[in-house]
Amino acid sequence: MILPSAGLALSALLRNKMRSALTMLGVVIGVGAVVMMQSMGGGATAYVSELISGLGSNMLFVIPGSPQGFGRMTSGAPLFTLGGFSTGLLVCYDVEYPEAVRSLALLGAQLVLIPTALTDDYAAVPDFIVPARSIENQLYIAYCNHAGEENGMRFLGGSCLTGMDGRALAAAGSGEALIIGEISAHAREASARVYPYHNDRRPELYGLVTRAGR
Repeated sequence: MILPSAGLALSALLRNKMRSALTMLGVVIGVGAVVMMQSMGGGATAYVSELISGLGSNMLFVIPGSPQGFGRMTSGAPLFTLGGFSTGLLVCYDVEYPEAVRSLALLGAQLVLIPTALTDDYAAVPDFIVPARSIENQLYIAYCNHAGEENGMRFLGGSCLTGMDGRALAAAGSGEALIIGEISAHAREASARVYPYHNDRRPELYGLVTRAGR
């Protein structure tokens, strides 16, 4: 049964040589294209993974839990919910301006995430400025800085999670590190009774803060 069928198929191929050749060429091109696309996809994935791995473990990944993504849009940065906390995102230099963090606090942020890449020259930022922003705005700050040396630049490290009293709930040294700290809504309420900065604000006196400098 198999041999007659094979003979019939072979005779059909020989009768239509051009059609058979084009069909075989199409099959070869199709299979080759699929293999090439898979190889390119695998190579791109490996390249991106290598780049991310090269940044080190002193990183903070934010994956909002809401299926709707970002929350309400505002005139400034959007807030989103992360682990039940209203969360804002600033980048690097932003935290060094009190207005940036205060704007998120006035929008209702309870936690601010800040990825950055500071060199050794700016140790005052994680040591003094970040704790001050936490205590004056009564919110948590997760400050994630690059560590190690890259392209001839030495990065500070010093990632930290600061609480409303300005103290570090978790802190990294100068090298790569994974730090874990606990934040609590009850702690925020207790701290607000000690540091009632939100209730004691007098915005009528702060008009110049919103104006562009000369």
